[in-house]
Amino acid sequence: MSEPLVSVIVVSYGTRDLTLAALDSLQTTRSEIDLEVIVVDNASPDDSAEAVASRHPWIHLIVSEENRGFGAGANAGARAAHGTWLLFLNSDARLPSGALTRLLEIAGSLLEPGAIGPRLETPSGRPERSAGHFLSPWRDFVQAFRLNRLFGGRPPFEGVAIDAGRGGPRRVDWVSGACLLVLRELFQNVGAFDEAYFLYVEDMDLCFRFARAGRENYYVPEVIVHHELGQSRRRVSRPILIDGGRGPEYFVRKFGIWYPPPLQRMLRAINLLGWLCSLELRRFRSRMAHKDTAEITYFSRVCRESLIALFRSN
Repeated sequence: MSEPLVSVIVVSYGTRDLTLAALDSLQTTRSEIDLEVIVVDNASPDDSAEAVASRHPWIHLIVSEENRGFGAGANAGARAAHGTWLLFLNSDARLPSGALTRLLEIAGSLLEPGAIGPRLETPSGRPERSAGHFLSPWRDFVQAFRLNRLFGGRPPFEGVAIDAGRGGPRRVDWVSGACLLVLRELFQNVGAFDEAYFLYVEDMDLCFRFARAGRENYYVPEVIVHHELGQSRRRVSRPILIDGGRGPEYFVRKFGIWYPPPLQRMLRAINLLGWLCSLELRRFRSRMAHKDTAEITYFSRVCRESLIALFRSN
């Protein structure tokens, strides 16, 4: 039996309906591309594993005894994979028909690529953080004080996350792990995901190691993947901080990036305050328009929790 072209790896924790919908979206892709799908259930508290096995018996299901985070789950899936390419896909993401085919076509045209990622959008079409620059004092300063908006997103004035944009492939420092395509051999050679991260920043860490190995990471905005922002995080019992918790500080220490912790925490706090003010303004406007504010309220609360945790870490 020949090896599949792509191994799609979905890490799931308590996201029964979302995971089933993600797998449903892969049904059409199966007719377009020779692929295998591996679902890693990170000890879900619901019946996710049973539901997946019942509705999608064609997938390879791995059930973990404990939830050790996204990176550990993704690595477990990668160890079981046989494809030439690995596609890491969040359980709250949807792969439209033709998206993976086009992403592979573009990947094949690139010279020794590292990670390749599409444009992520919410179901309503709002762009998400899909790619960007590695953490540094300047990039965080730009983002904290919204200089990227003031200067129209010119490259020197882009933050850690770049504007979604359109057009052809663009070299970037990192792409989001919500939908990340990479050669399996390369993934293995650089050491897979660092399991010291529980959730967030592990994708940037992986891309940093690709870059250090001489590979270019690419953002492909013409390919769109739908992502229900934050749905996976809401089901995790431990608090997940919106700016990565301890992940950013671990990242700069690990790679020897000059970034004094007090400066990093100050810029992160300013950035979080900016997010919080923006969310509260959106919530006020939504209330005035008699619109549902549940999602905005959730992210506002997570922003506050992230700020509190940041100050407590000092």
